[in-house]
Amino acid sequence: AAGIRRIEAITGAQVEAALNKLEDTLLEIRGLFNNAPDAMTAVKKAIQENSSLQKQVEDFMAERIKDLTNEVLKVAVEKNGVRVAVLRGPLMPDVVKGVAYGVKKASSEATAMLAATENNGKPMLTVSLTDDLVARGMNAGQIVREAAKLIQGGGGGQDDNQDQGGGGQDEDQNQDQNQNSLTSVWVNSDKSYFRRASVIGRRACA
Repeated sequence: AAGIRRIEAITGAQVEAALNKLEDTLLEIRGLFNNAPDAMTAVKKAIQENSSLQKQVEDFMAERIKDLTNEVLKVAVEKNGVRVAVLRGPLMPDVVKGVAYGVKKASSEATAMLAATENNGKPMLTVSLTDDLVARGMNAGQIVREAAKLIQGGGGGQDDNQDQGGGGQDEDQNQDQNQNSLTSVWVNSDKSYFRRASVIGRRACA
């Protein structure tokens, strides 16, 4: 009820047991820091060092993402009016997502990033399309699913398919050909990598 406060307390043997447990906990903490005489100072120092190291890791990741973004854009190829940036290799998912975001941010239109990567023995496929390609009917989910067949995966994620209407049948057919061509470029450029990823994937699932 409002205005009412409850206080819980222990007495007698329970107090002694609680103090013993607290002392054991403090001894264990000291043991983690090589029995430092001042456990509190040691804990504060460890927290500060951890924060510093975490900041260094974040800075390194950001720089790595920036470098990879610049690299894939530098060697991107154009296929049927679409600029295709390909990323491959062992990379953490967060790095791949960061590069995908970076490529999309740096590209105003007609750009696709296709990534065939692996992390902890698991193959991963990623597709990022600029908004104009999605508006024209290209489907990132479909591209992933087609390429995923090479590594015995189902693909998925959001289709990112926005139906803007207009254009007629000829435009729709042309867009289908463009999307199929984009998938073909990815698959053909990464056949050896996909085969290797497929083996890794089967071993991981065995």
